[in-house]
Amino acid sequence: MKKSVLLVVVVSLVGCSILPLRLGIDNISLTVPLVTYTNNNVLYPKTPSPFNQPPVNISNVKLEGSATATNVLSDVSVFLYARSTNPATDLSCTAYTDFILCPKANQIKINSGAFSLLANGSKKVFGFDDASNALRDGVNAGKLWIGLEVTSGAAANMTLQLSDLVASVTLF
Repeated sequence: MKKSVLLVVVVSLVGCSILPLRLGIDNISLTVPLVTYTNNNVLYPKTPSPFNQPPVNISNVKLEGSATATNVLSDVSVFLYARSTNPATDLSCTAYTDFILCPKANQIKINSGAFSLLANGSKKVFGFDDASNALRDGVNAGKLWIGLEVTSGAAANMTLQLSDLVASVTLF
């Protein structure tokens, strides 16, 4: 009897630790006056991305969603970055009216390949695993800033909208 109860407890704990949860994250919007190659810098919004923090620490995160951009003159290629600390408090970063600009060398990239924001404004679906653990750290800390690095393309007064965002998380 003791062995079967112990087996049920162990199976329950193991099942909970590998069961992914899906957290909805509010849309992220970032307006940039002129978008071209960001010269090895990352643009962050001034406020973190709002989400409901899970009641326990998580071990893995995958971010899924879609991206659209307005006022794109030619397809814009971007990398996304994440951080759990406010970029405005980072002395290597510079705050502007609508965004914060940080040197790429000090930031953590969350996608291994660039993706394009299309000039025709259509949605681009994406999904990123969190090999760097930047998303995990942000979700565990309760604050997450998502930034972008532009590697090619051009836009004037571009508004980047990340929507339909879901973080799939695995509990410790």
